[in-house]
Amino acid sequence: MGICGSSPSSLDETALQARDDKVSRERNRSIEKGIRADEKRRHKEIKILMLGAGGSGKSTVLKVMRLLHSVPFSELELADHRALVYRNLIEGLHLLLDLCEELGIPLDSATLPSVASLSEISHQPDENGNYSSLFAPTVKDAATAIWSDPGLQVGWTRAREAAVPENLPYLMANIERFFEPGYVPNECDILHTRAKTTGISETFFQVRDHKYNLVDVGGQRSERRKWLHCFQDVDAILFVVNLAGYDECLVEDRDANQTREALLLFQSILSNPLFLQTSFLLFLNKLDLFNLKLPTSPIHPFFSDYPKEDEGDQVKGREFFRKKFLRLARRRGEGVGKGSGGVTSPPGTPRLSEKSGSPTPSRKMDPLKAEAGVYVHFTTAVEKNNMQVVMLAVTDLMVRQSIKEMALI
Repeated sequence: MGICGSSPSSLDETALQARDDKVSRERNRSIEKGIRADEKRRHKEIKILMLGAGGSGKSTVLKVMRLLHSVPFSELELADHRALVYRNLIEGLHLLLDLCEELGIPLDSATLPSVASLSEISHQPDENGNYSSLFAPTVKDAATAIWSDPGLQVGWTRAREAAVPENLPYLMANIERFFEPGYVPNECDILHTRAKTTGISETFFQVRDHKYNLVDVGGQRSERRKWLHCFQDVDAILFVVNLAGYDECLVEDRDANQTREALLLFQSILSNPLFLQTSFLLFLNKLDLFNLKLPTSPIHPFFSDYPKEDEGDQVKGREFFRKKFLRLARRRGEGVGKGSGGVTSPPGTPRLSEKSGSPTPSRKMDPLKAEAGVYVHFTTAVEKNNMQVVMLAVTDLMVRQSIKEMALI
């Protein structure tokens, strides 16, 4: 009569299987724990990608963020900014002189020797990479004489037609200080310098227990092909617009309007499938310049849908452009499954697709405090106090959202 039950070999196999199952469960728990820990660490690191057309003031926003969060400028960076002050000064005057010649605006005969003197000075470095020729006292004397010419001031009223940098009045107002022995740029000087952003730069700073990474990429058309490399793990997009650009041309295209370019660019980014769940911060920047030019440069000739009876009204003017950008945001999502949704992107804008690689889904901010999913701020990036208030609101918002998401992990 046979004995019922399992053989020793089958018992061994069952025990081995149970042991393997236990090891597998423990391994899975360890992996899941590691994933949760990584997610929590990631939510303490907030990546903000800064986008916008050239001349919007993105790099100035980045510089003021460094100042606000005590990320110091090195001696080498200060030396670079010192050279940049002189380069901006010389380049701005060269552009303005070229514009006067183009428009047939005559200069006083007494100014012509100074023009000749300045024309011999290049704002480019010498063969050794030095800018020492820019620091000569003769540069100050020539620049002062040229800026004082009535004809040049007439040309300045039309500077928007040639994308002459708006920092020129600031530079001329401080020219005596710039040529003092041992001059080192102060914070205000640094914020007023202008340089074309090329490539990709990252700036890190800490707000309480969260680490922020602000990624700045060039905004001019030739630089936009590089944007694709920055889209991974983005928590929010900070789109910066030159609010005063409604009557200005692009540096790279004098036939293109700055604000129209920004609208096209904003629409193309909003409508792309990769960013349908991404939070947007919209900085309508250079509010100070917008308010300054509004009394003498009406909006209607450049945007025919702006009511003529509202000309000169600062509040109605800025609200007009705020609504234009938000109107695009309200159409967000229309392009799902249709590539770019029929949007015509400005030249140079990268055409993204699902094949580009989907970034990690971005944090969604509280929609009750956003307009059409976009957080709008009017800013003056060269004014540190103004930016401090704005950026406190932005960082607190991001931190609160991060804490909410961490609670769900």
